[in-house]
Amino acid sequence: MRAAALNLVTAAIILFNCRYLGRALAELEKRGTKLDPTLISQLSPLGWDRINLTGDYVWSDGIELDADGLMPLKLANRS
Repeated sequence: MRAAALNLVTAAIILFNCRYLGRALAELEKRGTKLDPTLISQLSPLGWDRINLTGDYVWSDGIELDADGLMPLKLANRS
């Protein structure tokens, strides 16, 4: 049962990362940033170092979501 739960958590992390990687790349292109296809092909949705797996979670009702129900990207503004 633990292996199945771990597989589910891993799949959820990969899905989350794929959605946000796609949004980030689209936003960079929209801002006119040239993206090297060879570097994009090396991106991996497996990163989870920022995800808390300790079981201690803080939920906030004040999170601003976009029209797709996703959190905003944290991209630096271009000047």
